[in-house]
Amino acid sequence: MDPGCKQPLSPTSDAACWDALRRSGLEAKVRQLGGLEAGVAEAGGNLSAGERQLLCMARALLRRASILVMDEATASVDHATDARIQQMVKTELKGACTVLTVAHRLNTVVFYDQVLLLDRSAVHEHGPPLELLGREHGAFRKLAEESGDLAALTEAAREAAGAE
Repeated sequence: MDPGCKQPLSPTSDAACWDALRRSGLEAKVRQLGGLEAGVAEAGGNLSAGERQLLCMARALLRRASILVMDEATASVDHATDARIQQMVKTELKGACTVLTVAHRLNTVVFYDQVLLLDRSAVHEHGPPLELLGREHGAFRKLAEESGDLAALTEAAREAAGAE
């Protein structure tokens, strides 16, 4: 069993753990499991896929990570958890951490500062999402059109660009 939120040899206080769990939306789940000393089963067997991802986010908050790599972090989670993870990236990590995300869902990356579109392991297109969506013959725009979400993605990118 993994020690859950509290890591061995870590000086993290209980208050800091509970704060990170609250911010990630896992406070109630950890209390239900028995608190900070409750273990996480091997491979997170006692947590859902979304809860495992949120626990990773909570741990990143605790560590004050300077870089966070998320490889398809929202690929196997429900829409509510996906939205929670995206909200955490937008609010909890923005300006505090460089986030590198590998994703196939366009709505996952549309609010990022930069998007790199890879094709056959090479950068095919890159730039701010709003700029990429505005390129009439661009690959990122074509993906958005094929998804049927061009208007919504463009609006989300516009809002994100205006929020900076």
